[in-house]
Amino acid sequence: ITVERGEPVRVRHSHISITGWAEQDRYLGQDLKQFEPREGQVFSHPQYEASKVRITRRLAERGYFDADFTQRRVAITRAEHAADIDLNWDSGRRYDMGKVRFDYDYFRDGLFDPLVYWEEGSYYHEGKLDRLRESLTKLDYFSTIDIQPKPEEADDQGRVPVDVKLTRAKRTVYTAGLSYGSESGAGVRGGVERRYVNSRGHKMDTQLDYAQNRKSLTTSYRVPAFRWLDGWYTASARLYDEQTDYIDLRNVKLTGSRSGQINERWSAIASINALRERWRFSSGDDFEGAVYETSTLIYPQLQANYVNVDDRLFPR
Repeated sequence: ITVERGEPVRVRHSHISITGWAEQDRYLGQDLKQFEPREGQVFSHPQYEASKVRITRRLAERGYFDADFTQRRVAITRAEHAADIDLNWDSGRRYDMGKVRFDYDYFRDGLFDPLVYWEEGSYYHEGKLDRLRESLTKLDYFSTIDIQPKPEEADDQGRVPVDVKLTRAKRTVYTAGLSYGSESGAGVRGGVERRYVNSRGHKMDTQLDYAQNRKSLTTSYRVPAFRWLDGWYTASARLYDEQTDYIDLRNVKLTGSRSGQINERWSAIASINALRERWRFSSGDDFEGAVYETSTLIYPQLQANYVNVDDRLFPR
């Protein structure tokens, strides 16, 4: 079988437009400029549909819930190998952010209100809901987070209420495992985390690492910090003991810190630390004659993390 493809159909005329409130929206204007296939290009129906869907989704993301097609036509003239595209949306009005209605149990009323960083009456944008979802997810209180805008319930001013339904996750997480290291030896690990200690959303976590030569016990207590930057106030204590052929070390470390998410890529932790250590070194096969030395340190610490990925769950 021999197939001659012949001359492809190319876009001869392309009229892509948006009327209504979105006519002056610069982001949608960029989407219109990037619409493919363009004039002179080979007409590809999948490419045409993908561009059309992208603009339709953008309209919904930016609060044009009444948007609909007023013209949707592609005319193919086979004899002239030409395609004429005529496509228009009427965006209608742009809606605003309305009241956020939380639905949850156990936690005190109003606890999560500070996570709603936008003002009621500001322009609707789906990215605001995505940020709220991310903030709630990082708390690790919930097994499901369902955020639904309700444009059908918008008031006369065009404010769209948002329903947030939260289902609590299991309160306690237990962990256990085995470990082995060339210096630490064989050991066991275990931990208990309380996702929420009380209705104010406090957390507590205890981790034990017990090996032949190294042992540590760490306990931390965290209080959610919703103002200014999403993060945590943390108080922690760690006991550490290391007994090897060349060192005998014990220390206690107390830390108070404040963490925060600065933006999509940057996070930071500011802390104050108090460390008390006692140690001695082996001068040979044993510690005979070795004298214990001690030190006490109090020091501040600032840590910044930068992460830039296309997708945090599935980075490429």
